[in-house]
Amino acid sequence: VGMIHQHFTLVPSQTVLENIIVGADSEKGIFLNPKSAKAKLLQLQERFGLQVDPEAKVWTLAVGEKQKVEILKALYRNVDILIMDEPTAVLAPSETIELFKTLKSLVKEGKSVIFISHKLNEVMEISDRIVVLRNGEVMAEKKTSETNTKELANLMVGREILERIERKKVAPGKPVIEIDNLTVINDKGLEAVKKVNMIVRENEILGLAGVSGNGQRELSEVLFGLREPVTGSIKINGKPLKTGSPVSAIKLGIGRVPEDRIETGLMMDLSVEENL
Repeated sequence: VGMIHQHFTLVPSQTVLENIIVGADSEKGIFLNPKSAKAKLLQLQERFGLQVDPEAKVWTLAVGEKQKVEILKALYRNVDILIMDEPTAVLAPSETIELFKTLKSLVKEGKSVIFISHKLNEVMEISDRIVVLRNGEVMAEKKTSETNTKELANLMVGREILERIERKKVAPGKPVIEIDNLTVINDKGLEAVKKVNMIVRENEILGLAGVSGNGQRELSEVLFGLREPVTGSIKINGKPLKTGSPVSAIKLGIGRVPEDRIETGLMMDLSVEENL
């Protein structure tokens, strides 16, 4: 049995390979062969389509890549049952699609998966059977083909839920963020953002689509002053943003919610009030 927690249990300062093999062959101790371990890992990556650099330090990986490491860690130990706790909570939609492909390939090879989630559309897509829990008790067990998200939601909360969202159309206003010819280097020394030009306007939500590890984190860090760009400039409401200065970003009204809320978003030993 293997389990992948919602908050990953990886050692940031170690490599992908080191995280995967630690404790896997404890009877071999110091006699574990790193070359054969890496060969086994590469075979698993090819077999299940979970590509991640074995020599990369975990702290340099994006959240989606860290989840791949967790899955590979379980597969390296030849688990037959894989428990996943809210596995898509930190994933982009495109990463969720890739995860589901991996899970389906695992099931085809005879493995069992327990997929714990409150995202009903995803549960409907990936599962064969669904068990609904409320207050620690089983409310229902359904074949996925014989239920729907509305019924499941009602079972989860114990009452009927009305799913209506009204959105008013609002015309985009003046530019609030202007990015010109921005190039950014990531922690591996590679170009993560390449000559990007972008405008964000008032009264709009701008979505950045892309698989984890394709420059989204680096772009947000530059906007918040946590990382210096190689080239380019940024204006906030027409005023130049002093890059590399979070204080400047905050004064200009910028806020940031990082992708990894445990490692970089919060101080877990402090109270909610102290974090605020």
